[in-house]
Amino acid sequence: MTYQFHSQRIDEHGVRHLYDVHWKIANPQRFADAVRFDELAADAVPLPLLGTYARGIGRVHALWLACMHRAAHHYDRDTIVWLYDIHLLMSALDPEGVARFVGLAERTGIRRICLRALLLARDRFGTAVAPTVFASLEAAPANEPSTMFLRAGVRKVDVLLDDMRVLPGWRSRLTLLRGHLFPDAAYMRSMDASGSAAPILWLYLRRIVAGAAKWFRHQ
Repeated sequence: MTYQFHSQRIDEHGVRHLYDVHWKIANPQRFADAVRFDELAADAVPLPLLGTYARGIGRVHALWLACMHRAAHHYDRDTIVWLYDIHLLMSALDPEGVARFVGLAERTGIRRICLRALLLARDRFGTAVAPTVFASLEAAPANEPSTMFLRAGVRKVDVLLDDMRVLPGWRSRLTLLRGHLFPDAAYMRSMDASGSAAPILWLYLRRIVAGAAKWFRHQ
């Protein structure tokens, strides 16, 4: 159901450090395996200010991720900090890097998501984007499947249906549905009823009924 968790650390000065740990690139199935760790690691760059062994993803993948993230996890919100990231990353790429970025967008099926992000960045910050780049991204079909995440009023149930379309075979689809409806009992106890002796079936029923409205709420 999810490929990340959140954690925090409070250092000796009382500063809170937030961590968003991923083992896949995004939660929606359409993007989860679009780019794998080995590919990112091969193009990684050192981050000496974070530590001797710290590495971050290269600029091409970072721009791709910034464009994908605002659609896959935030449904096309034009949050200014994400658009500024896109502006800075696009401005830092040389022609070879831009060509690689366009090729990556095509290979992963998110050309129109990237087009939308670059257009917003240009409108906000005057980001320099060559007409040929826009032309290459606009060459994607108007109904490119990932554009579902750009639609107004996307609901959690829409994302779930897209997940079901992407997953191969009914076994994996049923596993996903079971995970949403009936998570591990230990998880249910820890999240919804710590210390409660309520029957687990009651906890599942309460989860389904209470969460039903969220699935049909516009994001």
